[in-house]
Amino acid sequence: MREITDISPKVTIRLLGDCNVFCSGKIVYPTFHFLRILAYLIIEGRGQPISRRRIANLIWSEGASEQVSADVRQAVARIRRFQQEHDFQLLTSDANMVWLTREDHVYTDLIEFRELIATPGPRAWVRLCEIYGGDLLGGHKPAGQGFEEWLDHHRTALRFDFINAISQAVLPTSLLTHQERHFCATRLLDEDPFHEGAHRALMYEAALNGDYTLLRHVYEECRNLLNRELGVNPTAETVAFYKSLLSRAPAT
Repeated sequence: MREITDISPKVTIRLLGDCNVFCSGKIVYPTFHFLRILAYLIIEGRGQPISRRRIANLIWSEGASEQVSADVRQAVARIRRFQQEHDFQLLTSDANMVWLTREDHVYTDLIEFRELIATPGPRAWVRLCEIYGGDLLGGHKPAGQGFEEWLDHHRTALRFDFINAISQAVLPTSLLTHQERHFCATRLLDEDPFHEGAHRALMYEAALNGDYTLLRHVYEECRNLLNRELGVNPTAETVAFYKSLLSRAPAT
């Protein structure tokens, strides 16, 4: 995994949540389809070139063959000019293929996200919570039907990867600091308000701090939310965990 430093990259590209591109600290507006093609290459390319035809058939799936060929040529040419204007080269192409060229001064959150998922642990969990801003290409206008189906699938997969990873982070045995565990639990509830593991983590932190009023409040919020929105009660595991923590409260 690439080492994270305090030096800000010249180009920052965010694909998770509200998409944007920053060059030298200023927001710039990429050419049409740049972010879509970038996301597709990161997920499907796995470091290998992908044919222009494959990309064209996905993004412009409803177009006629001749028009699709023209559209992908224009898109690639505009991407090349956009990168030249801002002095970086991330997407590289020839007459038939498109691929990623990694540059140290170019940062992309989706690339880091996938690296962190592949190397789980306390440092990775906290960083995932910092960089996962929401759905892949969130807020982007729809493209062709084929691309939207592909996007829906990978939005779900990335969200599952995030929730699965942070579910481990909020366990009492995760070796995170109290502040880190609280941060991860809060971020997990942002993505999945019904995640009982995250609620249990907040209960655990409240009990560690001796704040049994907060402990009761967190449990009641969890129970009320599950009952109101899903028509269920907390699991037996959550109830038993709550009672175990509450039993440590000093007698009044």
